[in-house]
Amino acid sequence: MEFLPPAHRESPDPKPVDSWPWIWNDFKTSGYKTVFLEDQPNIGAFQLRFVGFKNKPTDFYGRYYYLLLKHLGFHLKMIKYENLCICERPRHTIYLDYIREFLRLHKHQPFFLLGHNKEYTHADNSLVFLSLLVEFQHTFSNKLSSNT
Repeated sequence: MEFLPPAHRESPDPKPVDSWPWIWNDFKTSGYKTVFLEDQPNIGAFQLRFVGFKNKPTDFYGRYYYLLLKHLGFHLKMIKYENLCICERPRHTIYLDYIREFLRLHKHQPFFLLGHNKEYTHADNSLVFLSLLVEFQHTFSNKLSSNT
């Protein structure tokens, strides 16, 4: 059995998780466009306890966008009901717009998309439920997800 290289931050010599057997690599090899999107770079699934990726893991990787927002002074903290907008736009709509635009641009191409929206679903998902319902209705009524 082959073991994965240690990536935990507390390991003696942690390595990035790039070499791990990611499912999106299988999809990419099969000709799919790949997306990995998270809205909280400070608590990313592979950055909080692990050292993260050295290289961009998918064709479209939202981490850089959210790191830029943080650099520009938009505090991306999970503060319940406070500072949930960027320039008067709810942050979850920016996240959903990213996905919608990807689906629109690649609707005739197979894709694999994995997204984690932590800000609105970590502690209380009531804020985003209606937006997600409307988004799914839009996605399916416009046949943007026929190549998943």
